[in-house]
Amino acid sequence: MLHPLFSRQLARLGIDTKTPPSAEDWARLLGRISLAYAEADDARYLLERSLEMSSREMQDLYERSRASSEYLIGLERDKLAAVLRSVAAGVLTLDHGDRVASLNPEGERLLGFSESEAIGRDVLHR
Repeated sequence: MLHPLFSRQLARLGIDTKTPPSAEDWARLLGRISLAYAEADDARYLLERSLEMSSREMQDLYERSRASSEYLIGLERDKLAAVLRSVAAGVLTLDHGDRVASLNPEGERLLGFSESEAIGRDVLHR
């Protein structure tokens, strides 16, 4: 039993499946098969190029997005630092290890040491 698509292609070429093809019919069939292979190769190449291009574009977008996020986080951190430095009360921030991460000018005045001297000190567990 022949595949229905193959049977239709043979019918379009005027080839009867019950009798052996003539040399001319055989040449037309081989030409049609060759064309199908060429079209499949073109489609595969186009798909590969599309995937390659979209992957590259997605990587570029990801990198731009990450850089943008890092920039915005840096801006927010800078804004927060500016606010903390301008607050009239002493403000001391700690990192995850309970060590001094920052100290504003009023905190320096109240504690009697500079931020550079305080950074990294463990203030809770001494």
